[in-house]
Amino acid sequence: MADVFLCRTGSIDARSKSQLRKAGVIVVEADNPADCQFIRASSLVSGDDMLWAAMDALKREFGSYNKGEKQREQFTLNIFKLIDAARTADQGRSADA
Repeated sequence: MADVFLCRTGSIDARSKSQLRKAGVIVVEADNPADCQFIRASSLVSGDDMLWAAMDALKREFGSYNKGEKQREQFTLNIFKLIDAARTADQGRSADA
């Protein structure tokens, strides 16, 4: 798993970004990070956990799963696209075997 360097947009020069990338670090620039920091993922998150986290975020944002229709619709569309892409990839691997 690669390290990620999160920093304010434009705060490091192209040479520094290149050196970090060569060292295997993913450089992410954001307009408003609190501070530049390294982030290291300590464990993998299952697909189920990611799905529930996304659903909980929608619920927190709108106070209910029944609100935020446009966002909920987009969320559902994105989930279907991910499922379809995974199924297509699985079918491709089966055909190659």
